[in-house]
Amino acid sequence: MGKTYDLTVSSMTLHHLADTRAAFRSFYSMTKHGGHIALADLDSKDGSLHTDFASSGAKHKGLDRDALAAMAEAAGFRDVRFTTACTNEKNGKLYTVFLLTADK
Repeated sequence: MGKTYDLTVSSMTLHHLADTRAAFRSFYSMTKHGGHIALADLDSKDGSLHTDFASSGAKHKGLDRDALAAMAEAAGFRDVRFTTACTNEKNGKLYTVFLLTADK
């Protein structure tokens, strides 16, 4: 087993990953027992944040909180919680960023 951490953090990365479930499994393996994760990313949207979606590297048009909670729990995390971290405006549209926290 590799090095583990008290806190695993990811910011604005998940929507760029093709396999979000694998990311949660990795987060779980790198987080110490009794540790935590804190993940900030885009809420589900129409994809217009990345005006050129194909070349942006984004794999998701934002992420569904319920689906992410299920993935986190399937990976082994508990007490999954969400808050709205901030709301941003780009090109006249609002985009919310969530903060997912959970315990191992």
